[in-house]
Amino acid sequence: MIRKLLSISILSLIILLTACNSSKQVGTGTATTEYAHSDERLKTVIEQNAIDWNVISVPVKLELKSPANISASARAYVCRDSSIYFSVRFLGMEIAMIDITNDSIIAVDKYHKYYAAERLTDVLANVSFDINSVQSLLFAHPFTHTEHISDIKQASLFKTFDKESDEWTAAPVRQNPLADYTFTYFKMDNNPKNTVISTAIGTITANYEDVKSSSIGISPAVTDIVINSQKLKAELSIRWSWKDVRTDNPSDKKHITIPKGYQRINAAALLKAFVH
Repeated sequence: MIRKLLSISILSLIILLTACNSSKQVGTGTATTEYAHSDERLKTVIEQNAIDWNVISVPVKLELKSPANISASARAYVCRDSSIYFSVRFLGMEIAMIDITNDSIIAVDKYHKYYAAERLTDVLANVSFDINSVQSLLFAHPFTHTEHISDIKQASLFKTFDKESDEWTAAPVRQNPLADYTFTYFKMDNNPKNTVISTAIGTITANYEDVKSSSIGISPAVTDIVINSQKLKAELSIRWSWKDVRTDNPSDKKHITIPKGYQRINAAALLKAFVH
């Protein structure tokens, strides 16, 4: 049970990335009417998120809803534009660590003394989808495949559209060569509704719930990742406890060191065995 739980936690995060590895579809997004001065709304969004921080740690709950229903408690340690580190716990004990950087994804199963390691370039098939993009996707912040968005002047990197409903959208003027990004917001308060990444083999949708102000900007209480591709359909929820967030503590900069005696396993083989 613990091994299965760990495998799901690790592989769900890897799946989140690998679903971006194919050529993009033609003509993504549903918005049709670009409206004047819509960039002012986007500037508001960017300004709300333009908060200086270097590292945070926050309790989270990882819940895989599909293809199975299993959950685990964890703590996320996030170094801005550098890494995302999850410490996964079961019955109060740390059973796994997951470390995602611009270079690699490493996961350690402490219970069985296993580890998995993948180069990010291999996982993403050379797609320009870096750690800043992953962080922004999880935190409901707009992003492009080349720029860290932190200044209202960067609103010019996006085109915005007014939908007929109570929503508006933004999309990078220069899309990722292998994926299209679309960000949807509510007109009433400019809070994020979802981010959609479209590729030739399917989509990743990040839906956001209960969005409130936090120490890193406007942040969702829940990030619900839905993967709908030819190869895999899955749903993973991350519940963030922002009331217990810790900001800029030097000890929260964490990376994995593989202990001696641990056996390397193949993450793709584990995923195939679990799904089938």
